[in-house]
Amino acid sequence: KNSSFFIFGQRGVGKSSFLRSTFSESQSLTLNLLDSRLFLQLSKEPWKLREVVAGRKAEQSLVIIDEVQKIPELLDEVHLLIEEQKINFGLTGSSSRKLKKKGANLLAGRALNFRLYPLTHTELGDDFSLKNILQWGALPKTITEKDESLKEEYLYSYVSTYLKEEILQEQTVRDIEPFSRFLEVSAQTNGDIVSYENLAKDIKITGPSVKNYFQILEDTLLGFYLQPYHTSLRKRHRSAPKFYFYDLGIVRTLQNTIRQTPVEGTYEYGMLFESFLINEIIRLNEYYRKRFSFSYLRFSNDKEIDLIIERPGKSTLLIEIKSREEIDERHTATLESCLSDFPGSEAILVSRTSLASKIGKVLVLPWKEGIQQIFE
Repeated sequence: KNSSFFIFGQRGVGKSSFLRSTFSESQSLTLNLLDSRLFLQLSKEPWKLREVVAGRKAEQSLVIIDEVQKIPELLDEVHLLIEEQKINFGLTGSSSRKLKKKGANLLAGRALNFRLYPLTHTELGDDFSLKNILQWGALPKTITEKDESLKEEYLYSYVSTYLKEEILQEQTVRDIEPFSRFLEVSAQTNGDIVSYENLAKDIKITGPSVKNYFQILEDTLLGFYLQPYHTSLRKRHRSAPKFYFYDLGIVRTLQNTIRQTPVEGTYEYGMLFESFLINEIIRLNEYYRKRFSFSYLRFSNDKEIDLIIERPGKSTLLIEIKSREEIDERHTATLESCLSDFPGSEAILVSRTSLASKIGKVLVLPWKEGIQQIFE
């Protein structure tokens, strides 16, 4: 509350709502660049921000600018006002792409940087339902809306709005049709190792175009790469990463499976559960400001460690994720065999089991306890 800050996050995660609940109208002046009149005025003459700010009430100690990426030039004015008048700004954005492309002033050292994600199980508390999260995702609107037909309409409109606003308006791609096909195919491979060439053949475009499309998803905060583990950073980025969407509701809408309830014991259920847990850990790492590093490891025999967490000053964690309720030695074998290659590391299998146990050297935990163990 005593400094300037950015809050980045995909559309619909609640950036504006969070700021409204934290700063009252009497405490802050809010400028929403989705307001077409304000957008036109400031996009033509960014310097007019100084006049608008000068006209605020004396008790409004914070100036909030929503969707700042729409006018990157405003950040030079923000910089000036921070330096000369010591005014604090709260800046939100749902895309870093336009800011990067325009070489925008990101206020290095003058504004704190935060991310907001779909809701976590810790935020939802007693309202958390694994079944609902795996089917509908965790965007606030899909949590608060009880009518399933309206949840579905919201998610389909979200996807079409994203295509219209984030892609067409920012002129990110020349032809929307192949990008639309890419969205569907990329959702089908959520959590899989990315093969640009294979996806390019499916969509009938080039490999570099597919790579650029994934970059668009990352820049517009819809998803993230999970890099393969290697002690050499140079080699880490030469191997193929996985790509995860931040919200399962978006994934299942793009897959056109949103009406179907995920069935326990199926491959789809297992992939959704894995994606859910990896997302929870990524989100809580940001919120707890831990700055852990994440990767995965795939062996030549296709065995895999789902998540490797490197924790500064603490042991490295090898994480296996299973959606099963019953766990035995078959499920811990890969972790057990890998421990000798990671001296000083710990192995944890997290699942839907109800009781904590230890099989060999592998700690088996209910998934909520497993998350607590990671962030102890």
